Amino acid sequence: MSDQQLYIARFTRIFLDSFSARDIVEPLISIDNDKATSYAIDLMNKRDFDAIGIRDKGEIIGYILRDDLGSGMCKSYVREYNENDLVSDSGSFLTVIDLLNEQQRIFVHIFGQVNGIITQDDLQKPPLRMWLFGIITIIEMNFTNTIREYYANGDWRESISKGRLEKAEALMVERKRRNQPCDLIDCLQFSDKGEILIKDDVTRKQLGIKSRKAGRKAIKGLEALRNSLAHSQDIITYDWNTIVMLASRIEEIHTNSIR
Repeated sequence: MSDQQLYIARFTRIFLDSFSARDIVEPLISIDNDKATSYAIDLMNKRDFDAIGIRDKGEIIGYILRDDLGSGMCKSYVREYNENDLVSDSGSFLTVIDLLNEQQRIFVHIFGQVNGIITQDDLQKPPLRMWLFGIITIIEMNFTNTIREYYANGDWRESISKGRLEKAEALMVERKRRNQPCDLIDCLQFSDKGEILIKDDVTRKQLGIKSRKAGRKAIKGLEALRNSLAHSQDIITYDWNTIVMLASRIEEIHTNSIR
């Protein structure tokens, strides 16, 4: 493994481990289980909550959903937590995204008590957005390093169009004019680097990509997600599938890229 591969591997591990559920969690509002559902409904409507915790003798024992509630007491509508509802405050963003792909909300336990909640909307917060942008940057670093090592003779030029190559050459000239050290590979766009790697069977398999079609779809999705992140746009409505894919495969992508 080269020094650059070791650097990327170490940086990736630090980055993956530096963020956790506690960075995006919201406090879980709770009420006693002997409260009337009318009280709970009024509270949830005013605060625009879909779920709140339910306490019994001061301890949160479960939760209620606004859509479940009818007449009577809150205790009649309590849902108990199950394994898929819960995450530790130290749980990784990978775990948070995986759980939220299956349900609308998860609950966070801190010091043995459930007192936090995370919904998909919380993934719009700066820490998660920073994390996603960083992961995509790491993937691009891996792309660049793989091209530089695998195509040491520079024949990667044959894998992209003349127009895309000319744009990279023009950018290199401009960067050098500004005294910014770079080579031609550094001036390729993210999609160009991806296209080079997925066209070759060896590098495509090294990245764990089954086919060129699948590779192009993934790269297009990552590029769209990066643009949404860079321009502070909604990343849940249009980029959710890419986020789930990225979270589910980042370890595999990282491992394959540094072999």
